Amino acid sequence: MTKIDRMKEKMYLFHSDLDYGWVAVKRVELVILGIVDKISTRSYQKGSTIYIDYVYDWGVFEEAFSEVCGKIPMIKKSKNQSTRKNASHILDYEPYKPWRF
Repeated sequence: MTKIDRMKEKMYLFHSDLDYGWVAVKRVELVILGIVDKISTRSYQKGSTIYIDYVYDWGVFEEAFSEVCGKIPMIKKSKNQSTRKNASHILDYEPYKPWRF
């Protein structure tokens, strides 16, 4: 099974708090899709996980994913949604920077 085949079957997790939403993806997936330089600093990173800003950057990911994989990515809501007013742990992570490993 190729990495693209695994991406086609992957269920991406949607995280949110009261104000923001992000979808967790792996940096290597951005490389495969050719969009490393197209994601904004409104997204965040921790280790190899990039938390794609749902409003500003998810459309970039979704469009590239559809072109490469031939389908839209599947997402589901994380069970660990932030219930603290205006405070997600994701906001404490480093803003996204291309090629920062």
